Amino acid sequence: MKLKNTAGGPAAPMMVTTGAAKTTTTTTTTTTGLYSNAVHSGVEMNALFYRLVRAEAECSELRGTITSLQDRIQANEDRIQANEEFLHNSDIPSGF
Repeated sequence: MKLKNTAGGPAAPMMVTTGAAKTTTTTTTTTTGLYSNAVHSGVEMNALFYRLVRAEAECSELRGTITSLQDRIQANEDRIQANEEFLHNSDIPSGF
């Protein structure tokens, strides 16, 4: 496929030739149209970026919550272990 600018300038029609010049299609793309598409894509990318930033902040908050819960679980397990040792070493009759 060959592209050939037939009139010059940014909004000039482009000739698209396929094969052995049997089919010729002319399309026109304006600079304004390209700019509009670029702006729209930029807005979408910006929105996705801010969603990513928010998601990362939420993940960080969840990591902190998970760490806090793990610490509490460990503290409870330590208390259970201490209570079991106390009961094992005490003179309390079994079945009491």
